[in-house]
Amino acid sequence: MAKAPPAEQLRLLELQALDSRLNQLQRQAATARANPAIAELSSQLEGTDGDLVRAETALLDLERELTRSEDDVQSVVNRLERDQKRLDSGTGSPKDLIALQSEVASLTKRRSDLEDVELDIMERVESARGAKQSAQQLKDDARERLAAIESTRDAELATIAAEADSVKAERAELAATFELVFSPCTKRPSPAAVWVLRACSTAPLKARECS
Repeated sequence: MAKAPPAEQLRLLELQALDSRLNQLQRQAATARANPAIAELSSQLEGTDGDLVRAETALLDLERELTRSEDDVQSVVNRLERDQKRLDSGTGSPKDLIALQSEVASLTKRRSDLEDVELDIMERVESARGAKQSAQQLKDDARERLAAIESTRDAELATIAAEADSVKAERAELAATFELVFSPCTKRPSPAAVWVLRACSTAPLKARECS
């Protein structure tokens, strides 16, 4: 089979090298988009979202429980203060005063018990706040790491795209230099032209007849 002229062959090799580079750039872009670290960090970020929601829910529940406990303590304190004033005033029958003393003692113990419960809840609230802060920090850290990797990926893709555009432009300029030469008698592509077509099927070849 006839071969293309040496000069044509050299340009075809250059064209093939450009095509090879474009394929390499496509693979590099695909690898950058499929970075497993991005998928892993995205999964971690979803997990931290769930952890933070659970921590916030637990804290809200405890804060409501603390509010109820504080109300219970305040209610007992109000009753105790009222009864203590009546007792201190000394008004009433001896029987009433004895009953009032008993109620004050009972309310005092009740207040002590409720304050112990309140203190326990307050400690749990502080622990829950710490858990929420930790969950928030983990989420923020995961988001920052993901953003950094995505930024690196985007920069890499931009570099690849810029080089690909340059290679495509160079390839188009080179491909435009090829001419499809027809045999003067048959008006069909010469063997060398067929070889060029097969080797460079995507190039925009120009046709002309031999003189």
